[in-house]
Amino acid sequence: MDLRSVSLDNRKITDYLLHIQTLTDSLTSIGDFVSQSERVDIILEGLPMEYESSVTFIYNKSKPMSVDDVESLLLDHQSLI
Repeated sequence: MDLRSVSLDNRKITDYLLHIQTLTDSLTSIGDFVSQSERVDIILEGLPMEYESSVTFIYNKSKPMSVDDVESLLLDHQSLI
């Protein structure tokens, strides 16, 4: 439940992504695996409107992007805003 309620708010994108990583690692350690696609959805759902163009780009890809690729794209996006 905590994982689905995470949002960027006033954090840096690196802190946001690290927080999600920590939560998913904690869940995995107790046997509740979070798939790559679930993690991408969680990352994207917590982003504000400033990231809408990146979110749309990621969702419209014909092949799903990896978590690493999504994180790289969002880090690049943050440097532009």
